[in-house]
This record gives sequence, structure tokens and C-alpha cells, in this order.
Amino acid sequence: MLDGMVAMGWLDKSKRESMKFPTIQPKSFANTFGGPKGYVLEQARQEVLKVGITEEQLNQSGYRITT
Repeated sequence: MLDGMVAMGWLDKSKRESMKFPTIQPKSFANTFGGPKGYVLEQARQEVLKVGITEEQLNQSGYRITT
């Protein structure tokens, strides 16, 4: 992109040569369902499955579980 700006005359070649793109850091993912939250979620899921709600119903129906 910067080379294109030089070609169009919008940026001086000397300024372009001194410009460097920043290093992109890899995205880190938080463990949202780890620890106590994950434990409570899994226990609630197991109880719901015991009463006859299928895994598919649980994933698709948007149930609200209050603990």
C-alpha cells in the first residue's frame, strides 16, 4: 500500500523507506469455560441431560438455566 502511495506521488520515497510495519502479535484466547464457571456449566449440562433433554435440543433451543 505504501509503495502504491509513492507511485501515486502521495508519499515521498525517502519517508517510505524509513517506515516499517508493526509486528502482528498472535491472538490469544481466554479459557472462558475454565475453572469454577466451567465446572458449574458442565454439572448443569449433565443434570439437564438426565431429565431427557437431548444434546441437540440443549445446543439449539437457547434454554436458560438458573442455579
